[in-house]
Amino acid sequence: MLDAKCIKFYGFGSPKDVLKVEDKSIEPPKDNEVLVRMLARPINPSDLLPIRGAYSHRISLPNIPGYEGVGIVEDVGSLVSSFLIGKRRNIKSACRF
Repeated sequence: MLDAKCIKFYGFGSPKDVLKVEDKSIEPPKDNEVLVRMLARPINPSDLLPIRGAYSHRISLPNIPGYEGVGIVEDVGSLVSSFLIGKRRNIKSACRF
């Protein structure tokens, strides 16, 4: 298992008030997953809306904000080609880790 830093929020509000930096244990990828070491993750205005409570009916708490980023594939699950390991990839997610 690997350790990583993540930013989480447990309630809605101003980002400066609700965002917390935490340590998180990362499990090995499941069969159809990839593990990506993030290099950059921009802050987009669309990232701030859910933190402030827009769409709160669609967001479960606690939550990790963000929708995009770039990183290097570190590991792959058994159903994913090992060709991807070491490759840089653009990540698009839906507020999950």
